[in-house]
Amino acid sequence: MRTLLFLIAVSIIVTSCGPNSSPEKRMNIKNHELEQKVEVLVKQQQIIRDSITILNTKIDGIKKK
Repeated sequence: MRTLLFLIAVSIIVTSCGPNSSPEKRMNIKNHELEQKVEVLVKQQQIIRDSITILNTKIDGIKKK
């Protein structure tokens, strides 16, 4: 899935960020790329939070035994 998204992003960049494309268009593409990276980071952050919660629950269970 990530590979597919990467290939799509590369093809968009190659075709739309040529020497004849406008700076505004290039900026829009860069903003879109940053938004995608932020989305990935937010998901990773949530996974880490969930993992910490699970680990804390397991640790508390072990302490009570």
